Amino acid sequence: MMPPYPLILCYGVVMLLAVHEIRAEDPQLLASIDFDHDAWRIQHPYNTIRKGGKITFPTLEQGKWYPPRIVPREEPDNGAIWYGLPASDAPKDRVESILVRDVPLGVTRFSSFAVRFPKDLPKVPEDGWFLFHQWHQSSPESPPLALQIKPGTNDQLMISYRFSGEDGKQRRRLRFRKLPLEVWVSFIVKWRFDPHGKGEAVIWMNEEEIFSYQGPLGFAHVEDQKIDEKFGIYRKGAPTAQELLYDEIRLETDRASVTPPTPKPAGE
Repeated sequence: MMPPYPLILCYGVVMLLAVHEIRAEDPQLLASIDFDHDAWRIQHPYNTIRKGGKITFPTLEQGKWYPPRIVPREEPDNGAIWYGLPASDAPKDRVESILVRDVPLGVTRFSSFAVRFPKDLPKVPEDGWFLFHQWHQSSPESPPLALQIKPGTNDQLMISYRFSGEDGKQRRRLRFRKLPLEVWVSFIVKWRFDPHGKGEAVIWMNEEEIFSYQGPLGFAHVEDQKIDEKFGIYRKGAPTAQELLYDEIRLETDRASVTPPTPKPAGE
């Protein structure tokens, strides 16, 4: 199934160009990735690789960082970035990028992004999982905060959050919400990880607050006490291909500076 309008397309790797420095008058903005018209506007000081005078934004697939490829759009228009995985029986399948790495516990950040879920997105198998945005702390632990599609559905948002004490016993909580399909869905997430009770997660979807939590968040029993934020697909292998669109991805330090993502369809 081909996307309905010009996008950056590939399985497994993504490359972004046209880097703009973070502006001094916008100190709250830590990272920004937009896809508008014939330019990819990127402000991203984290985890980029300079190669041949260009900035690459590699994608992680099957546990390995792949060298970037460019798949250009055919014409200038409003664009988006496309993440897709083919049918697979792999125990784990992923095509993800890191927005930020090594944020210390106790630090508050605000992430905003837009995702478009196709109307014919196959249902997640009952025995599977499908993450489309996650905050990762340590392996082999599952992410302490993740946005997922509920197994057995294609239109149920599942918010998963976890924490543990020094004893290593993990506790998991789930919240659910109806997920619109075939339209852009905007998310704003306030996050602060602290397994000792001072963590916080607040999620707005299409400017409506749908989740708010204060308390332990993250793992106290692991050595790694920092957070990586990732976007893209992480799933158990599925018998059908699955794909998502992303746009207007930002990381900021202050809620007052966050503007809800508002991607436009092609031609607008």
